[in-house]
Amino acid sequence: MNTRFLNFDKRPVEENIQPESDFWNEDTSRLICFETSDWSTSTHSNDNLALRPTLLAMSPTLLHPFHLHHSYIANEESLYNWVQHPNSISSKVPFVYMAFHGIPGGITYDNNNSGSGIDELVHPFISATEAKRVIYIGACSVFRGSEGELLAQHLLEQSKSEAVLGYSSNAKWYDATFLDLLFISRFYNSPAPFYELKEIYKSVIDDFAPAKTIGLKMFSRTELLV
Repeated sequence: MNTRFLNFDKRPVEENIQPESDFWNEDTSRLICFETSDWSTSTHSNDNLALRPTLLAMSPTLLHPFHLHHSYIANEESLYNWVQHPNSISSKVPFVYMAFHGIPGGITYDNNNSGSGIDELVHPFISATEAKRVIYIGACSVFRGSEGELLAQHLLEQSKSEAVLGYSSNAKWYDATFLDLLFISRFYNSPAPFYELKEIYKSVIDDFAPAKTIGLKMFSRTELLV
């Protein structure tokens, strides 16, 4: 049995974690979710796979519950408008979760591959201010190959976030969703999530076997500066 999975959230807090122990407050206890409005093109029903009810149900179970800001994104213009909303990238929200269809180096809004490439996806997130923020892109193959690596690097540089995460391979919807929720839960259960960010990432990779198949990758600001 992998006891790491059972014990991660009950692990003792290290003494040197204290510098970030006051991270959580009313501004930071929030989560933004941008979700495709077209999970099911065959039935045109968004309710079957929508993430909003699950995220709302999960929040009260966490050590640091989050206030959820959820938006369905139908196209590139909608993405730009919502990212630029005052409650989004310009705020202190620590976690932006994007759940879309994906291609190497971009996201799509439907199964017809209408989407946003590297420049279009990075542009809404351009910021002049460094932020304690994770941008997590739950989209198949978004960070695959040279195009995916370029997207990750540009998004990390231009958004000035602490880290960018996403998949390098295709994923089954339920495997990917469980992976995303596991990462989110451990982030909001941490007393100092950015201090523990690498440990959270490693614990998810170690504990959930499909994470390796999905190819979850994390690109961090500290690694970029090396």
